[in-house]
Parts: sequence; C-alpha cells; structure tokens
Amino acid sequence: MYKILGIVAGLVLVACTDQDSIAKYEAAIARVGAIEKTSREKTEELERKIEELGDRIFDLEFSSSYRESVTLKPAHSGYGLAKCDLGVLTFMIGDVSQFANSIKIRLRIGNPLDAALDDVEGNYEWGSISKKEGRERRDKIGSKKITLNEKILAGSWTNATIILEGVEVKDFGYLKISDLSCPSIILKKAVN
Repeated sequence: MYKILGIVAGLVLVACTDQDSIAKYEAAIARVGAIEKTSREKTEELERKIEELGDRIFDLEFSSSYRESVTLKPAHSGYGLAKCDLGVLTFMIGDVSQFANSIKIRLRIGNPLDAALDDVEGNYEWGSISKKEGRERRDKIGSKKITLNEKILAGSWTNATIILEGVEVKDFGYLKISDLSCPSIILKKAVN
C-alpha cells in the first residue's frame, strides 16, 4: 500500500513541477474558497431575512384592520380590530394572571359605536407560540364560546374579565377572538 502511495506522490510531484500549473492550481483553490465563503454568507443572510419575514407576517396578522377576527399576544401592547355584526370593536390584553389551572385575562374592549352593547359573544381560541426553523407557530390549547357579562359602553373602553382553562401564564402566547355578535344594543334616549 505504501509503495502505491509513493508512486502516486512521485507522479504528482513530477506533474506539478511546472510552476505555471502550480500557480493555476493555487488560484483555483483560492477561488473555490472565496465562492464557499460568499455562499455561506448569502445563506446566513437569507436565513435571517426568512426569519424577519416570518415575524413581519405574524405581526401583520395583529395589526390588520377590519378583520373577521383579531389575534392578540400578551406581550403586544397595541390593540387589534375585529368586526361584529354592528361594526368594529377594538381589543387589547390588559392583565394576565394565574387562576388555579386556568388564566384570568382582563380584556380592554373599545367600542367606537354610539350605542352600548350587551351580551357580546364570540369564539375565543388560545394557545402557546413556539419557534420552529425561525418561524412562529401557534399551538392551540383550547377554545370556547364566551358571552361577556360586562356592558360594553358606547364610545369608550370597557374592561371585561375572561377565564381560559388548561393553560398557565408562562405558556400563554396568543388569544384569537372571532365570530363576534352583539344581540343586544342600548341606545340613548331620544331628545325631543
């Protein structure tokens, strides 16, 4: 085996004695190294951009106006808009606290309408958010239909409390509210 390696090494030395060939070989190796470095840098840049786009898409879901549903994150300080059968309501998450094996959420609901709303109901879905391959993914924990006990005052913010079962504060990542209906409205008295 060593004889074969010696013969091959000798042939390579004889073939490489030409200085011009050696220079071309070294230049080719340098070009391959530069291409590899550039490819690695471009791949890392593309991975960063893909992660940024995933975050932007997720954030756009929170800020979209006039949607049939609104999805909120507890860390998100802004509000989102959702349609109900009478118009648009605004929602934001206030306090979140542990409540036995559930969580208690104080929702802030903005009513830009000129009528108060009573018995507002909707579908509520909640879960955690995980990151996989640079993208946020929602993992549903539970859902239920909730009718709010609080009267949603006209032209103002109203605090409403909801309880979501089977989740701890540390695992709570999002709240989606959809299919809102307002079966009862309270109008101001007529002025004659």
